[in-house]
Amino acid sequence: MGTDAKLPRILLVDDHRDSVEITAFLLTRHGYEVVSAYSMAGARAAAATQQCEVLVSDIGLPDGSGIALMRELQTQYGMKGVLVSGVPGDGSAVGAEGFKFLPKPLTLQCLLDALQSLWGIQKSLNQEYGPEKPS
Repeated sequence: MGTDAKLPRILLVDDHRDSVEITAFLLTRHGYEVVSAYSMAGARAAAATQQCEVLVSDIGLPDGSGIALMRELQTQYGMKGVLVSGVPGDGSAVGAEGFKFLPKPLTLQCLLDALQSLWGIQKSLNQEYGPEKPS
C-alpha cells in the first residue's frame, strides 16, 4: 500500500482534553480523519455513528477501562486498536489481550508506526515532510 491509500478514520479517546486535541491535530496533518472522545460513553456514541476503523485509547478512562472498550469495539465494529498508558505494568496486561500497546509519553512517530503496522500504511514523518535540511 502506498501513501495514496485511504487512511483509516481514527477514534481517539483520552480524558486529558489537551492530549486529545494535540494528537488529533497532528494526526489530521498526516491525513487521518480523527473523531475525539473523552470517556467510554463518548467513545461508544462516536463508534455507533462515525464508522471509525481504528481506536487509539488511553487505558485509564474516567468511566472504565480502555482494555474493556477495545474488546467491545473490536467485537461490535471490527475496530483495530492501540492502547496507551503511562502506568507501569499496563503493557503486559494489554499484551496478554493481544492488543498493540504504546507507553506514555507518546511520540508522534511511535503512533504513526503503530498505525502503519495495524493498517499497512507506508508513511512516515520523513516521507510526509522530507528530511530536515540544514540552514
